[in-house]
Amino acid sequence: MSMSPVEEQAKRAKDAASALRKAQPGQKSQAIRAMGARMRSRLPDILEANAEDMAQAKADGTGDAKLDRLRLDEKRVDEVVKGLEAVAAQADPIGKVFDERKGPSGIHCKRVRVPIGVILMIYEARPNVTAEAAAICLRSSNAVLLKGGKEALRTNRVIAACLQGAVAQEGMPSDAIQMVDGGHEAVDELLKLDQYID
Repeated sequence: MSMSPVEEQAKRAKDAASALRKAQPGQKSQAIRAMGARMRSRLPDILEANAEDMAQAKADGTGDAKLDRLRLDEKRVDEVVKGLEAVAAQADPIGKVFDERKGPSGIHCKRVRVPIGVILMIYEARPNVTAEAAAICLRSSNAVLLKGGKEALRTNRVIAACLQGAVAQEGMPSDAIQMVDGGHEAVDELLKLDQYID
């Protein structure tokens, strides 16, 4: 039985999550910095896609508050990139012991931070979340499936292409960051794919 496109994406994310477990902290930091650099280098493409999304959203009668969340300009993209640089500078959480004790029986127990696996992120018309969620997931060695609002579709696609290219450039699987297209039917399917999505 053949897989649907959404299921294929989820499976590729699961494979990427396995590969990310081997990623070194410095490699992840470099990939996140590269994500920001790529967004800066493709700023005109991001702003052009965002202008198209804004025009469509206005034509569809989208409210002012949502339009403001959707809108990107050079300053907002710069803030996103600075956020990525901050995530890249964070200490790597994976492998850190956050609780340690000796039980009454003499057994020594440790609680250690490990990756979750594949994260599904569903959010509305906030294209900044595309980059921020991807960076946080990569920092913690998790793959991510991103399902943004339809209002930001063009912008999200361009940003995701930047992020995937940067991750691949640093020798990590580009399938660790994927945008999922489709409407409510795609979300319904994603929510059933717990064999891939953690």
